[in-house]
Amino acid sequence: MTATLITAPEMNEQEARQAVDDIKRGINTVRARIYDLDRRKGWKALGYRSFAACCMEEFPELHARTIEKQLGAARVEAKLQDLRHLGGTLKLGTSLKRIYARLSPSRMTTKLLLLHLAKLKK
Repeated sequence: MTATLITAPEMNEQEARQAVDDIKRGINTVRARIYDLDRRKGWKALGYRSFAACCMEEFPELHARTIEKQLGAARVEAKLQDLRHLGGTLKLGTSLKRIYARLSPSRMTTKLLLLHLAKLKK
């Protein structure tokens, strides 16, 4: 008996774009829910002593760095929303030092902040 390997047909550009868009939406949804679970202390309602303990138990397949990265990105997004509410839209001439001073970002979120600022400037 001979086994036949069945391969899936390659995606066309439209299918690939739809897949990427779906993944991006999914990541943004997950990021928002991670932020909400942390910010509103959902982990405490589930009986955990910390957000990290909750994540290790509830999401063992996800690496802790992945959770922290998504949480950091969500925090930056929330801070950017705060800035929009405080002073309207960011002006292109806004000093990054002034933004950093208002946000007090960690090293990890600094890179994410720069990515978000680059998107805002486009």
